[in-house]
Amino acid sequence: MQNKSEQTKISDRKLWEYSQQLSMLATLLQRKMITQAEYDKIKRRLMRDYKITSDILT
Repeated sequence: MQNKSEQTKISDRKLWEYSQQLSMLATLLQRKMITQAEYDKIKRRLMRDYKITSDILT
């Protein structure tokens, strides 16, 4: 069983990974390497995979 500190580290790492992937996704959209529809689809998948319930900060 993980203690609270280990759980926080995992959560922080997962949030960092999600942020990096979202940033790269935005770069691909900005460079017109993907469409808005592709961006939206991938973003929804990332949110589901990383258990992100709101994109209020984006």
